[in-house]
Amino acid sequence: MLSLQVSNSHCALLYNGIPFSNGMILSRYHAISTTYRMILARYHVKPIRYQTILITYRVILTRYHAIPVIYQTISTTYRVILARYHVILVKYQTISTMYRVILVRYRMIPTKYQVIPTRYSWASRWGRSISTHVVGTLQPSLVDEDGGGGGGGNGGGGGTVATAAGDGDGNE
Repeated sequence: MLSLQVSNSHCALLYNGIPFSNGMILSRYHAISTTYRMILARYHVKPIRYQTILITYRVILTRYHAIPVIYQTISTTYRVILARYHVILVKYQTISTMYRVILVRYRMIPTKYQVIPTRYSWASRWGRSISTHVVGTLQPSLVDEDGGGGGGGNGGGGGTVATAAGDGDGNE
């Protein structure tokens, strides 16, 4: 402990009861001053370190904020994919429905214009039926080729009957 002892004749600086000389005082002052400067420097460094931590924290927060943004982007992309998938499903259902309509129409042709295939057996395999025997009631305009309204091709009653799904080779 540093203390100052004053008497009538001189002034003495004592450190734990041991007198100091001027050189010792200067060196001690220098040490104290250096220690004080170090303390001040450390105190000044602490705000810098705090600022560094604060900047690091801000960087972490920015990166953390970027993670939800990336998540939101992924989530939005996922929603877009789901929306596109829904559109694909709707298109598939539309195609499937159209395919069913085509199949129903295709199946309706033999049902609507049902003919017993006696000639052109290859045509019946492809869903085309050409025959001279008409089964069921048919509309004369659909069966009649020449527009005569009687159901015969060449003016007679025994002509070939062609369906709407005929083979189109001209040999009806």
